[in-house]
Amino acid sequence: WSLSLDESGPRFLDEWSSSYVFSSRLGGRLRCGGHGSPQPRVEWVFRDGFPVGNVTGLREEILIPFIHFQVLPTGNIRFLPFPIDKFRPDVHFATLRCKLSNPSGTIISPEVVVRAVLDTPFHIQNPDVAVIRGNNALLRCLVPPELVDYITVTSWVQDGSLNIYPNFQTGKWLLLPSGELHVFSVDESDGRKVLACRTLHKLTNEVMTSEGARIVVKEPCLPPKLDLDLNGIPSSPEGYFSKSSNRRSSISHSFPAGILLLL
Repeated sequence: WSLSLDESGPRFLDEWSSSYVFSSRLGGRLRCGGHGSPQPRVEWVFRDGFPVGNVTGLREEILIPFIHFQVLPTGNIRFLPFPIDKFRPDVHFATLRCKLSNPSGTIISPEVVVRAVLDTPFHIQNPDVAVIRGNNALLRCLVPPELVDYITVTSWVQDGSLNIYPNFQTGKWLLLPSGELHVFSVDESDGRKVLACRTLHKLTNEVMTSEGARIVVKEPCLPPKLDLDLNGIPSSPEGYFSKSSNRRSSISHSFPAGILLLL
């Protein structure tokens, strides 16, 4: 047996990611492209080597009651949308590999962990904050912990009309990369404004706006107080998390406004 000059072994066309996440409502698609001479055959397999799409033997129960995925003629694998009650951990939280074969050889991709995120109803919370006049306020957009990795804050909206984006420069607001809104030098007029956060779901492209929150402006004479609870620590009994950065932030409160010294 000898290799013809017109033959070449299979090669992958794409770089491989170690994970792939999709929404149960929209489904998803994984691409496995390759080239070689002759054109290689594409096959998807589970971690144990069992072919994806084979409905015989022990895996018959996975595919017959409800079709979860399709291996397309192109070699891509399509994950079909499914209702929540059809979730199967062995399919929707599975490890797959793509295999390319032709007469010149066989190659197999690194493992890809495929995970479906269940599309369940959720709410964005935006609680009121109490701030002493002259100090700074920090408003948080709180999302359910299981969706923290998939929802990003794109802007804040004042009184339903003024959009505050990350590049919005007035000296009054600062939208942090974490999604929190920093309001400087709070005065009585800030207490009359309604502020809501707007979010984007990365998997479904769903845009959601929270209910409006207010800044409660107070004017007692108080000694300085430092608030350090801004680093992703659960901020309500329901277990919601702040979309905060890895760096610790702090807001101080006093009247008159104090000076923060880092020692």
